[in-house]
Amino acid sequence: MSTRLQQVHPDVSAWLRSLSPDRRAELARRAAEQAVESTGQSVPSGDVDLVEWAEEVDARGWSSDAAGEPRQDEADFARARAAFALRDALTAGSRTEAFEDSLYESIAALGLDAVQDVLGRIP
Repeated sequence: MSTRLQQVHPDVSAWLRSLSPDRRAELARRAAEQAVESTGQSVPSGDVDLVEWAEEVDARGWSSDAAGEPRQDEADFARARAAFALRDALTAGSRTEAFEDSLYESIAALGLDAVQDVLGRIP
């Protein structure tokens, strides 16, 4: 089964998979922390349950459009994506898929160019 990163950014996925697990963890964390800070949030302290925190961030900013469909404004969407990126980066253990999910979420929050600025150019 392919990850969302593989589906949307296969070159980024291949690059990330070519790195050591420690380097993957470092880069995913760095991108996620930048995404959190760039969306106006603070990186939570170590005693915060990141799963719960990310869900709380995601729950904010939802409303219904004229047809009754749920929608989230762009800023709240970016904050939620950044929160999930941090959750995935810091709770991944050594799972490559979780690091890919984290990087995917960071890209969704900031855009590919901004993430590349944080990580360096991705081949």
